[in-house]
Parts: sequence; C-alpha cells; structure tokens
Amino acid sequence: MLFTDLLNDGCIAGAAQAGVIADHQLLLAGAIRHSSLLGEFLRTVYGPALQRLDAQLTPVVWESFLTDCAQQDTAVGQWAVSTRTKLYQVVMRILAETKYLASTRQPLLTPPMLHPVVKQ
Repeated sequence: MLFTDLLNDGCIAGAAQAGVIADHQLLLAGAIRHSSLLGEFLRTVYGPALQRLDAQLTPVVWESFLTDCAQQDTAVGQWAVSTRTKLYQVVMRILAETKYLASTRQPLLTPPMLHPVVKQ
C-alpha cells in the first residue's frame, strides 16, 4: 500500500488512533496529493539532499527548484517574489511540523521515519 493511498481507504481510522505523529504524516500525504509542487519538491530536492547528507535546506535551493519548475511551466516564472517567498515559508512549515526539518528557523534535515501504522 502506498503512503498516499491511506487517504482513500479505511486505514485512516486506525492511523488516527495511533497519535499525533501518524496524524501529521497522514496530513503530509494529503498535502502531497493536493499539491504537486510539494510532492515534486520532496522528490527532487528533499530526497536527494538527504542522500547527499546535506545539512539543511535554504531559500537558494527553493529558488533553484522554482527555476527548474519554470522550465516545465512558464507560469511559475511569472510568480511574484512575494508568492515565491510565501510558498517557501509554507513548504518549510509543513516539513517542520511533520518532523522532516528540525524547525522553520533552522531548516536542518531530519531523516523521515514513517509511523508503523502509516507504513501498513
């Protein structure tokens, strides 16, 4: 079963009783399903950064990611600086609340560990 499939079947009830960590992981799965930008960021930036043992994510990495996205969708290149900044803040907050980052102020990478209930 895929992590994001939990939102489509009866596993939510069991995971919801597992506690806050499982709840946050389910919410992350929902956010990834809702936002292809978040999913793509995790797949192309966060995952490889963990593999390279990078210490943290920076706004420079985010801007580089958006530049790559703009090559696939020209609308991304037309986003205002305030929009790009706000999206960075939101993504960092999501990752911090799900313990993928140490905090929003210190975006140190923390290896994700799926809750056993969510893994099922």
